[in-house]
Amino acid sequence: MEFPIPLGTIRVPESDARQPTGIGRRSDGDLTRMLRYGVRADGRAAIPFMEYHDLSDADLVAVLSFLPVNRRTPCGTGS
Repeated sequence: MEFPIPLGTIRVPESDARQPTGIGRRSDGDLTRMLRYGVRADGRAAIPFMEYHDLSDADLVAVLSFLPVNRRTPCGTGS
């Protein structure tokens, strides 16, 4: 997906639920940090900046449950 803006074009990869390459390799904590604070697992800023500071824990669990990720553990306990 591409977002052309005056400063240039931001290219965003699609969400990929596979374990080795996509969000499937990320823990619920990693995904929570990205959603709430815009920080990736490696500490870099997540672009586009989509911070949801006011998202309740229940709403965050609902968002994580909606993501196409195959997990063996319940939401909130990590991969």
